[in-house]
Amino acid sequence: MKKLLTVLVCAAFITLSGCGNVTQEKAPLIKGEDYDYCYNNLNEHQKDLYNKILSGMYEMNKEQIYLTNDPTDISENINLAYGAVTVDHPEIFWLGGEYQILTLSGEKFYIKVQYSIDTAMRDGQAVTLQNRVDKIMQDTKEMTPPDKEKYFHDYLCDNVTFTNDGDSTRYTAFGALVNGKAVCEGYAKAMQLLCKTAGINCTLIKGVSNNESHMWNTVEIYDEWYEIDVTWDDLEQDNPIYRFYNLTTTQMQKTHTRYEEINGLGSGVSLNGIKYNLNPPVCTAIEYAYKEKISKE
Repeated sequence: MKKLLTVLVCAAFITLSGCGNVTQEKAPLIKGEDYDYCYNNLNEHQKDLYNKILSGMYEMNKEQIYLTNDPTDISENINLAYGAVTVDHPEIFWLGGEYQILTLSGEKFYIKVQYSIDTAMRDGQAVTLQNRVDKIMQDTKEMTPPDKEKYFHDYLCDNVTFTNDGDSTRYTAFGALVNGKAVCEGYAKAMQLLCKTAGINCTLIKGVSNNESHMWNTVEIYDEWYEIDVTWDDLEQDNPIYRFYNLTTTQMQKTHTRYEEINGLGSGVSLNGIKYNLNPPVCTAIEYAYKEKISKE
């Protein structure tokens, strides 16, 4: 069965002393949108942090991304905001996997993000990825949302090879859609990117399957949520299978265990690296399950 190697996201506090003035390059603010599932589960303060982090990531800010002067629960809020950005934005394939929370005189808070490539390479690869996505969107232009979802599922099964070998792009939508090689994190992010581009709400679910870290999706079709695992439906046969296509959460839980579920609107949550899901959907619908014989459980 397919395996997942998950890039852990680590946070650390570092006090900056004698740094002088730390400046933030001015840039248009990129905000969370309607199909950013985690963004819409944050409170207003966390959304503000999210938008600043997202803008800094798009600008590939190489210094510190200024966040806030408010020290109240700052670690919790920044961790939640950072995690939400990385879940909501599969198009950001250039992250290096680690970040640091920085303080200046204990009063101003910044985040420093690592990038895996430079700006010039990012720009070129982003165009390549966008062209691939645009072509897929053109192929599905006249389809209904359920038909688009199935097309995206089948496209990934037909065009992506599961591999634990190679560079870090295998964890990304770029690796899946452009290089045709991915682990299930790459499959799930590619599925999310295609669905969101097509106007279909889709988010990532992180957890365990076969006693190993794993990642899959939930997809919203006509206001009802389904669970889907494209990786496990790609067994490198001539045709995709649909064993893990549009299941209920109860059905998926027979083989998949979600990481801890937390609510970003509360306080005092315990964050363990990336091993949590922010208020994930509970999927109960069966209308667009692939097999009609699937019954309510």
